[in-house]
Amino acid sequence: MRIFITAFVLLAGYVVVYASAVELSKDRVVEELVVAARAHDADGLRDRLDFRALRSFLKSDLKKKAKAVRGGSVTIPIGPEPDKIDEIVDFYIQPERIDLLLNLKPNIFPDADPQDFVWDVDFHGPFAFAVTVGYPAEDEQQTLYSERMSTMTFIFKAHGWVWRAKEMHVPLFMVPRETYSDEEIEDLLSRTLP
Repeated sequence: MRIFITAFVLLAGYVVVYASAVELSKDRVVEELVVAARAHDADGLRDRLDFRALRSFLKSDLKKKAKAVRGGSVTIPIGPEPDKIDEIVDFYIQPERIDLLLNLKPNIFPDADPQDFVWDVDFHGPFAFAVTVGYPAEDEQQTLYSERMSTMTFIFKAHGWVWRAKEMHVPLFMVPRETYSDEEIEDLLSRTLP
């Protein structure tokens, strides 16, 4: 019985220490991401994303969502077709696509600071935390609407001694319906960059 109590106390102590570490480090991680975005440091952003885990999670999650809106007697044409999701996720959730996001931001949101995209940072169990991001809000009404409709939540989990995003919860309507060739992306960037 004494061994059981000792093991329970040690386990409880470990969980409390680990949860405290999560609580203290989550704000630091978000600040590092914001600083990297301000500096256009794509590598700093890439280091916090587990691309393999994100692709795996998104393929499963988005297929469920796509089938749900296309099932039954009413079909709602939101987001990509379920059979296109693997291709779309494999195309967009790649380390080199971070550059595309950094290059588009100045023209789409020229006055927004990267911190403006961070809506919430929240504890997500003893071994994870969640960062909700979305369009920067210009007023309270837009904030209320955007909070429900246009946000993504990244779930960060420990990856060795580093926190990395392993899940990405995205509304289906925010997922592109198709992929583009490298030439089309280059053309888009040439038209949007100053």
